[in-house]
Amino acid sequence: MKVDGFRQGKVPEHIIFTKALEDNEIRPLAPPRVENLDYTEEGPMTVTATVEVMPEFEVKGYQGLKLEKTVRPILEADIEGAIEELRERTAELVSVDRPAAMGDFLIADINECDDAGTPIIGQKSEARTLFISNEGEGSEVGRQLLGVSKGEDRRISVERPVEGSSAPALPTASAVERKVFLVQVKEVKEKRVAELDDEYARSIGDFETLADLRAKVEEDLGEHFNEEARRMMVGQAIDALIKKNTLEVPESLTNRYLEGVIADHQNQAGDQPVDEAAIRQQYHGIAQMQMQWQMIQARIAEQEEIEIAEEEVRERVAKFAEGYQMDPDEAWNAMAQQGRLEGVRADIREEKVIELIIDSAKVKEKKASPQKVEKALQKAAEAAVEHAPSREESMLVGQGSTSEQERDSSGPDGEPGGGGGLIIPGR
Repeated sequence: MKVDGFRQGKVPEHIIFTKALEDNEIRPLAPPRVENLDYTEEGPMTVTATVEVMPEFEVKGYQGLKLEKTVRPILEADIEGAIEELRERTAELVSVDRPAAMGDFLIADINECDDAGTPIIGQKSEARTLFISNEGEGSEVGRQLLGVSKGEDRRISVERPVEGSSAPALPTASAVERKVFLVQVKEVKEKRVAELDDEYARSIGDFETLADLRAKVEEDLGEHFNEEARRMMVGQAIDALIKKNTLEVPESLTNRYLEGVIADHQNQAGDQPVDEAAIRQQYHGIAQMQMQWQMIQARIAEQEEIEIAEEEVRERVAKFAEGYQMDPDEAWNAMAQQGRLEGVRADIREEKVIELIIDSAKVKEKKASPQKVEKALQKAAEAAVEHAPSREESMLVGQGSTSEQERDSSGPDGEPGGGGGLIIPGR
């Protein structure tokens, strides 16, 4: 086989298979199984490669779907709550000359100690921000630092998993140990929330009065609720299409999905073991449904001849680069080297498929209380986070990643600030 860039007889095996697949317009779902290799020095090499391919099928009923749009009214409490969140996020941390109280923050150096309470060299973390609280994550530390002052050293005891322990994820007496840390307090800070007035509105954006800020918040809430309603309609559409198009999912896709779920569990467990068999059993049905949607949306894109221009991919990469303050060309080259451009292209393709489905749907509006909407969204969000397919499985059938998770608006270790320019914080 002759391939540009390689001498005769020196073409790598994976290049040969890739070229053969392209020439025969074959899209494999998994690496080929090679057999019947026949090669002599005088004659050509022959080989049989068996690959699993996407089954042939036609997606039906994806236009004119009957969907329900939940209309969520904007209440005064919504506006007030959003503004209060904004005030909390833009609060200042001010140094105070007094003992630390609940709700305060500490700037401190932290040094792990040995069993005798002596600081261990090389185990020091400087200028850490700690929150003094008796509730939630970190409360064990916060309660022990209550009343500490600037310049004071205090030893605290923290319970944490034993390294290399094979105990279950939930802590038990045999799975945890107590470590002592020396906390050297550099500053005590209290959070000060600005007064809600015209001056505050001018300080956080292009607003002349508090009324201008409220109007912007109400506008953003409306857009936010519309986006929520659309996400719920997309879920309805996916469920309907899976029911209308019964597909047999190739086992290779299911296995790839399950391998991704197992990898996620292993990353979360750290040194703790995970029961792979139990995970496979628990997620097998979910994997089947997720892969059905991947196959359906990829085939719709083919049936509708949806094309993605390189300029569209470059625009998406440039937007990504802007968010991370990177040069667009550098981001493009880095993503190309990492093999991530096809994932970007697939993301755009799926968005176009969803837009086509929603735009052609017969939508009926339905009013709902905020409580019902939030409950439905929470359920959908939990399912999406827990069961989202990995990028590798998605790319196999023409889709990239799932929705990007919203970023936390807090700074390091819970310190306020660091958020973006959104008027609706934390949403």
